[in-house]
Amino acid sequence: MEDYNRRFAVEPKNPTDSHQRELPDDETLDLILSYQETRQLSKNLELSYYNTIYQIQTGQRGYRLRRARVLVSENSEGQVTLWRQGKKLPYTTHVKQKRRTEIVGSKEKDVKVDEAIKIRQGVAAKPAADHPWKRAAMAGIARRDRRISKGFLPSRLVG
Repeated sequence: MEDYNRRFAVEPKNPTDSHQRELPDDETLDLILSYQETRQLSKNLELSYYNTIYQIQTGQRGYRLRRARVLVSENSEGQVTLWRQGKKLPYTTHVKQKRRTEIVGSKEKDVKVDEAIKIRQGVAAKPAADHPWKRAAMAGIARRDRRISKGFLPSRLVG
């Protein structure tokens, strides 16, 4: 090791030690090591983060926080903290409810399954005859037919 240090050692340009002597306090360190995303508050002072709605609790009217940008930080333990201008924001959570499946008896089960199959295999929506897309396509076909009849298209494109 001494031989290696003797051959490859380089003097630093600045002799002062740049290493930090003290670690920041636990709260700051937790914020530094957390996963962070920015969200915008709604007019109801709500934001959505991973299927959970967070509503900011304020003592006064919340007009000044509407549409404000909020930092959402989640630490390694899954604890979420909301930050605005360096201050923690108090909040309550609401979990988004998933749609419940209808419970049916064994006799009704086959009927419900057949209805679901019919809905999934239903007739695809067919645009009306005067739909703008159809009009444009029909106009293009008519132009092509006129060019063919007048001999403007090469023979390899005809047919």
